[in-house]
Amino acid sequence: MTDVKIFIVEDNQLYLNVIERYLLDLGCENIHKFTSGEACIDNLFLKPEIIFLDYYMENLNGLEVLYKIKRFDPNVFAVG
Repeated sequence: MTDVKIFIVEDNQLYLNVIERYLLDLGCENIHKFTSGEACIDNLFLKPEIIFLDYYMENLNGLEVLYKIKRFDPNVFAVG
């Protein structure tokens, strides 16, 4: 799991830290954190394999972000 590139997209800092801590405890090391859907979309060039995606966010909600992610790369696994 250490080489799997993971994005966490969560605008609530507490939840963001909890998810990150859980993944670190599982042995994941390649974790990128974003507090907005726009930041996630701007960094898709990093080619994540898994994205943990919050649904309720400002500006773009999780469904809108998911649509843009799948247009960029339909093979990315996104969990909401």
